[in-house]
Amino acid sequence: MSFKKVSRKSKLAAAAKPADPAMPSPIPAELLNTVGSEVSKESAPLLEFIVRHMRLIGLAIVVLVVVLVGYGGYRWGGAHNHAEGLRDLGKIVVSGASPEQLQNVLAFAEQGPSSVRTVAYFEAARIAAELDDKVMGAEAWGKVAQAGGSLGIIAQVNQAQLFQASGNAEGAARLYASIQSNSGSDMKNALLSRTALAWMQAAGASETARIEAVRAYEQLLATAGPQERVFFQYCLDRLQSAQ
Repeated sequence: MSFKKVSRKSKLAAAAKPADPAMPSPIPAELLNTVGSEVSKESAPLLEFIVRHMRLIGLAIVVLVVVLVGYGGYRWGGAHNHAEGLRDLGKIVVSGASPEQLQNVLAFAEQGPSSVRTVAYFEAARIAAELDDKVMGAEAWGKVAQAGGSLGIIAQVNQAQLFQASGNAEGAARLYASIQSNSGSDMKNALLSRTALAWMQAAGASETARIEAVRAYEQLLATAGPQERVFFQYCLDRLQSAQ
């Protein structure tokens, strides 16, 4: 009889003991069946769509892989062509400067990889300078200028200087004016000064050049310092006296 009492007390103690939080409580079978049926209903259209269009989906994946592989090959091929182009250009310019070498570099610039075209024209400008060929140098710098940006501005200035040195002062003045209109404010006065000087050099052969030179020096006088004003005023007086 005492055994039964102890057993009953043990059962009551076990029932009153709180559940272990680490152990998950059992989920009723009815709830599992309900959730399962709902998930099946929601996923059925997607499964049917995947089964129905399995071939198209597989083809799309294959096409995507081919595109990615092709793009990777294109990038690798472009880098390879660039390296090859630089090596080929190096073989041409390694010898001493000569008119034949200049022509070879210019031909390579036209026919070689586009990624090294600017470098090739830069080398052509350098060789032309060594040969004192101002005409070909101006042409090469004009090609380098097509790269744009800061390099393009520097190339245009070099081209304009070669125009002046070869007697094409008006061409230089127009190019300086074009650079000035597309440059920042920190360069405008320096370029305007070059423009004015180039127009002044061309003024002897052209009344239009003289008028442009007068206009340029008047603009310079408006912002010049004391020392610069003396020189600019002198140039302006000479141009006006030549009227």
